[in-house]
Amino acid sequence: VVLVLLGFGLSCSSRGAASSDAASSADCSTGRCIVTLAAGQKVPYGLALDGKNVYWTNKYGGQVMSVPLAGGSPRTIASAQDAPYAVAVNATGVYWTNFDDPGEVMAASLDGGAVRTIASGQHYPSAIAVDATHVYWTNSGSIAGGLIDGTVMEAPLAGGSPTTLASAQSALNSI
Repeated sequence: VVLVLLGFGLSCSSRGAASSDAASSADCSTGRCIVTLAAGQKVPYGLALDGKNVYWTNKYGGQVMSVPLAGGSPRTIASAQDAPYAVAVNATGVYWTNFDDPGEVMAASLDGGAVRTIASGQHYPSAIAVDATHVYWTNSGSIAGGLIDGTVMEAPLAGGSPTTLASAQSALNSI
């Protein structure tokens, strides 16, 4: 599986070549630039940008990854994760959900380092968003609950107990 961005930061010349040195591998022969940022990924799923890097999860590879938008080698932010799914980023960290029951909401610094758990014991945490003070996510719900017991959650980035913002939601998977 290959992670690509279409036309991101590149313009195409009449000869079909990328006019930016930034691309790791670019094909502009169709009039749109297709830039390969990382090849050989194991079911890349979530995707987030911070202006400098692209972040994604390898759901079946158990990894959270990044690569500079300007191109370069992919970097592992976290490994040995249980089905990393959605990913979000802010100025200080990368946040993701591990889609399982029980599942977790996790965090690491932008350059990797120690992985920390923000919330555990979640029911298929899926979508995630972050601001300067809180992380927000959806729980799709439990199989035992018929996936109609989904929740919208938040937790402070500094640590603390998660708060339920909405409950009895049906099969949540986006935020």
